[in-house]
Amino acid sequence: MATNNRKANLIKNTILLSINRFISPLVAFLLLPVYTNNISAEEYGMTDILQSYAALLIPIILIRLDIGMFRYIVERRGDKEAVSRIITNVLAVTVPLIVLVSAAMAVAIIFNVIPFQIATLFYFVSLIANDLISALVRGIGKNALFAIASTADIVFKLVFGVVFVACFKMGGFGLMLSLGLSSTISNLISIINIRKNISIKRNYLSKPLKKELVKFSAPMIVEGISFWIVNTSDRTVISLALGTAANGVYAVANKLSNLINSLTTIFWMSWSEQASIAVEDKNYPSFVSEVFGSFLKIIVSVMALTISFVPLLFKIAVGPEFTEAKIYVPILLIGLTFSALSSFYGPVYLAFKKTKEIAFSTFLASVINLVIDLASIWFIGIWAAVISTLVAYLFVFLYRAIDTRKCVKIVYDKKTMIISLTLLATCTGLYYVGNAITFIANIVLAVIMSVLLNYTLIKKGIGTIRKKLHRK
Repeated sequence: MATNNRKANLIKNTILLSINRFISPLVAFLLLPVYTNNISAEEYGMTDILQSYAALLIPIILIRLDIGMFRYIVERRGDKEAVSRIITNVLAVTVPLIVLVSAAMAVAIIFNVIPFQIATLFYFVSLIANDLISALVRGIGKNALFAIASTADIVFKLVFGVVFVACFKMGGFGLMLSLGLSSTISNLISIINIRKNISIKRNYLSKPLKKELVKFSAPMIVEGISFWIVNTSDRTVISLALGTAANGVYAVANKLSNLINSLTTIFWMSWSEQASIAVEDKNYPSFVSEVFGSFLKIIVSVMALTISFVPLLFKIAVGPEFTEAKIYVPILLIGLTFSALSSFYGPVYLAFKKTKEIAFSTFLASVINLVIDLASIWFIGIWAAVISTLVAYLFVFLYRAIDTRKCVKIVYDKKTMIISLTLLATCTGLYYVGNAITFIANIVLAVIMSVLLNYTLIKKGIGTIRKKLHRK
């Protein structure tokens, strides 16, 4: 019964966390003409760089204490005093760091080093606050509030983007200001609704607790930087060795990967909660094994379906100058499959507070990725980036699958694993044959196998919907 409840909560939370992920691409699409018609290419490029480096630097500034706070709060959920102690000590570490970085940025603004000045500083601070507040909201179990606040953030990005960029013609400054204001509104929505759940007090300060939180969280910095290297080193090497045009082709090839990766992130957020909550259960190994089996079937099905439809998607959405990108997509998607599967183990490590192991495996992957890139880019061109990504993610998956056995013995369904790998290989083979018959055959195969692999899950989903409709 407990396992069924855990699975039900995992599905419910995943759906809740998916809400803003589905709205976000739509808003980004709606804002694209607003930005591109009202902001110069130079300013728009600069805002993109600022956002990219914020994604890299903010986790470092926070020493990943947002993740540490989330993990420690989850196991003390319901105990207001214990939760308040954790928050108080996290703030005691992070607030001085935030003030220090803000002061450094203010000095840089005086010397005109930072573009868009106050708007950039405001965006930076609001995003830092958002990371901490979001982790807190999810930690205390208010996933519906998290979904509402995240959706508000996205909607106000659209509103402020139109007002500041299109109406007031504020350019890149207006774009950065709109991002900062939308995050601030999201933060306020969360704070207003959780203020009764927490209490910040000086007498809650504890040096041992601060040290424990930092010790747990700090290794995750390495993990974050390593993944950033895996995701960006390919582009850097391609640009330097082959030119920006080649990087443009590679960027197009990665578009589908980026979209699917966002769906994996949703699952990771939900799974990290349930994995930590259930860690003391006697049936934890069977629970983890069952979730992995379901996740494997879903991920493989999504990838097989995506591979089969890629030729059609490219014909509809991609210009002829980027046709070359099509040959790289299946291998990138297979690499993404292993990336998604390796991410499954992250929450398991977090549940057992083994963050060093997460960092170590990802660091090794970043080294492997970079070495293969540099060693082969001159001989096989863009394929070097494609292969290095596949090998790096495959390594992380295999390493974590073996290493997590020190914490929990996950039982793998060998039959499902063989069928999944065979399906991906077959879909990839049919894809590269590249004629009309194999295109149709690929789609038919992917659809049939996806239904068969997920038959039990589909049947349960239909049954649940019927019950709810019958009650109404």
